[in-house]
Amino acid sequence: MNVTHQAVIAGLRSELDTLNFEIYDLVSFNGKQVMSRGFFSGGNGLFAGDEANRFPFDGTLVLGSNFSAASNFCYPDGRLVCDDETSGKTWMPMRRLLDRAEVNLNDCFFTNAWPCLHMGTSNTLGELISQWLANSSLMHECRNFFLATCVVMKPSMILALGPGPAAFLASVWPNELKQWMGNNIEAIDSLPIGVVKIEGVTHRTVCTSVVHPCYQHINAKHRKPPYRLAEGEAQLVREADCQRKLLFASLG
Repeated sequence: MNVTHQAVIAGLRSELDTLNFEIYDLVSFNGKQVMSRGFFSGGNGLFAGDEANRFPFDGTLVLGSNFSAASNFCYPDGRLVCDDETSGKTWMPMRRLLDRAEVNLNDCFFTNAWPCLHMGTSNTLGELISQWLANSSLMHECRNFFLATCVVMKPSMILALGPGPAAFLASVWPNELKQWMGNNIEAIDSLPIGVVKIEGVTHRTVCTSVVHPCYQHINAKHRKPPYRLAEGEAQLVREADCQRKLLFASLG
């Protein structure tokens, strides 16, 4: 595909800027500085950040919840709190997980179900996700943007980081991923791997979910075998990756 990664990111960012998050008491990235490396849309969503030279079409879409509190992203004068988040508390365990699962970081696009910032403090996030999932208007806007992202990227695998993003995916594909609507570990355990069809994309897409990397050391022990603990979740991602490869091979 003769499209630069800069053009893809610019197109997604332009479309995202049309969403009015302020009516939901959320904060848009519109007009804010962009990190050199970070999840979209605080960064460009590519592991190599500003040094990336391609967009991972047909690769893995890694789906977080949102980018954190606005006060954690930039100071009141607009300066970024952090320019590179890839050594932070989410990225380090996530990088170990993907490395164990043999998923190439450069074949991933890192983005969020709710591509915005929230007010208050980050320790309210679990409560906020429940509120966002129940807000039909906000969900409609975010689903549409997510699907537009999928049509551009054509992901062959989607990896949800936590039950919240998994519940978001269940709202996008309620028939295929309905078990994930529970927004808890039991919900994602009830369907370790699902397969969905993205309208406008020729291949099917494999979906799986792990606990949020920040809390893997606390929550992964509550998963059912064989996907318990860090190695169990790596096994789950490996199995999802194998299923993805089989689906691609079946296309001939």
